[in-house]
Amino acid sequence: MNNFYDQELKGECAIRFTLDSKGGLLDEPVIISEDNKLVGDVVLQSVKLASPFGAFPREFKADREEFTVAVSFQQ
Repeated sequence: MNNFYDQELKGECAIRFTLDSKGGLLDEPVIISEDNKLVGDVVLQSVKLASPFGAFPREFKADREEFTVAVSFQQ
């Protein structure tokens, strides 16, 4: 992993990704907006490295779910 955290990051990004019920990524995450390319790269890599996420609760009956997440880096 590139060490992005040695750099001053500032900006916003939105990412969309789909998880299966076990918390695994089903498709490549997609940056849907970014005002700073480096911020988008950090968010994309972070989502990939965080996978697999936690499994869905048993009460949640879906076998997949799409997430859109906004991320903001401020200093």
